[in-house]
Amino acid sequence: MPPPNRPGPVPPGRPPISRPTPVPPPFRPGPPSGGLPLPPPGAAPLPPPQIGAPVPFRPGAVGPPQLPYGPRFAQPAFAPYGGYQAKKSNGGVIAAIAIVAVMAVMGGLLMVVTIANGKSKHVADVGYSSYSETSTSDYTTTSDTTTSTTTTSSRDSTGTRETSTGSTRETSASRAPSGPQPHHKLADNPLWLDSQVGLPNQPCNLSRWANNPDAAAAFFESARPCLDSAWQQVMNYTKLPFRVPTVKYPSGKNWSSPCGDASGGSVAAFYCSQNETLYMPYEGLQVPQYGNRPGVYLAVFAHEYAHHIQALSGISEAYWDARYEAGTDSAAGLEMSRRNELSAQCLSGTFLGSTVGRGGSVDQAMYRDAWQTQDRGDHNGGPRDHGSDAHASSWWQHGAQKNRMFQCNTWAAKSADVS
Repeated sequence: MPPPNRPGPVPPGRPPISRPTPVPPPFRPGPPSGGLPLPPPGAAPLPPPQIGAPVPFRPGAVGPPQLPYGPRFAQPAFAPYGGYQAKKSNGGVIAAIAIVAVMAVMGGLLMVVTIANGKSKHVADVGYSSYSETSTSDYTTTSDTTTSTTTTSSRDSTGTRETSTGSTRETSASRAPSGPQPHHKLADNPLWLDSQVGLPNQPCNLSRWANNPDAAAAFFESARPCLDSAWQQVMNYTKLPFRVPTVKYPSGKNWSSPCGDASGGSVAAFYCSQNETLYMPYEGLQVPQYGNRPGVYLAVFAHEYAHHIQALSGISEAYWDARYEAGTDSAAGLEMSRRNELSAQCLSGTFLGSTVGRGGSVDQAMYRDAWQTQDRGDHNGGPRDHGSDAHASSWWQHGAQKNRMFQCNTWAAKSADVS
């Protein structure tokens, strides 16, 4: 049997991976139903290791802190916050100045006559007849006037007003956004639409792991550019926005973020969309349990990075809107949470699957450790918001073997596959 195809140079404007044999439609995404799926040529890693029973596992949270849900979850960082402040009017001041000037030149009698005849032009005679309040927008608006302006600002937008005399000026319309934009969609998000797109097969050179906070931070910092590079190629190709996230390494067991607080070392890691930051606290990584097994921690890091991709693509905002409408803790709302988390599990698997055996630091031992420790589901009596242990494992393994974005589209999967 000839060896599998290997990806060659990627020409400009093509997917960041080799093109496998097309998958015939229709396709219902879901975890492997049995056995190990065949990898697409030149995209998936070497065959997985022989795997026995999973190592017993008592996880902390993987994902946002398990805090009581408020009436509305915080929107992603790219969404507008609250409402914009109303623009302050300067029309009264200008009118008063105009009236004083008229009174000084024409005298009080002329003003009385003008008002009596109903012919007062207010600000119309001095070039303000067509002034109207410009609509609030997420994007900057400007005015064409060459004289002084009054500007009212808010978080993402500014507005200007006309103040000059003479011919009427027009305020420019809100500018169209530039560059790729997030799509407020779930199952039909552009991230999933091309069945040929996955993470590029490329090496990742990592700092050596050691069981201390400084070495752990160095390890994640070395993994970060690998994830940045791989995901930027996918997001560029699918015409979605991309920004590198911030990564923070809180010390101790109690710490805070704009998205919530953690206490007692109960949070392994999480992503906060408000400041586009991955939080990787050493105390939450369960190092005493896992020890010197860097593949475990790399998979957690890749999972949280996947939440960043969900936020940039618009999936996170669409998810939280849908969950809020369904009821955050209702059966439908919790199923949406499981779909979101299991998709991040799958995307974590695509990263390790795309880089194992490619000449970098991710070897079969690291891959095996990650493969065997993905039973991070709902088994501690908490809300059913992450999925079963079996599905948390199978979706991660599915992503590692398939390495195709659309294979991680849990939003199109059957409910039974995200239970």
